[in-house]
Amino acid sequence: MRVCLPTTEDDGADAPVSEHFGHAPFYTVVDTDDDTVETVENTSKHRGGTGSPPELVAGLDVDAVLTDHVGKGAITRFDRHGIEVYGDASGTVAEAVAAWEAGDLPQITLENVAEFGHGDHGHHDHGHGHGHDHDHDHGHQ
Repeated sequence: MRVCLPTTEDDGADAPVSEHFGHAPFYTVVDTDDDTVETVENTSKHRGGTGSPPELVAGLDVDAVLTDHVGKGAITRFDRHGIEVYGDASGTVAEAVAAWEAGDLPQITLENVAEFGHGDHGHHDHGHGHGHDHDHDHGHQ
């Protein structure tokens, strides 16, 4: 199975998991069947490029995404591609994958996405940046 994690560094299995999926500088893909790891730069519009982060990740032929914070828009796009998303990923890539394999990461769906970050404003087109901690209320329901 191929799983993708947003990461802050290009450091393979030792890369720290990024707090927010769309703004991560890199995406690290782990193939749990053969233990290979590859890292791809986030060239989406959130990093000054084009396209959405979920479209970029869908092109990497992954089965699941392990993340911490993610918005409703991303969940909707992943759902269209048949990609499952799991939340509460933290630590390094290796630690997050181990937690997922142990069943310790909850699946994020449209019904519970508000518990994992951005809830109703997954498109981020509302005029404020996201280069900050996410321990406050954006005022969205």
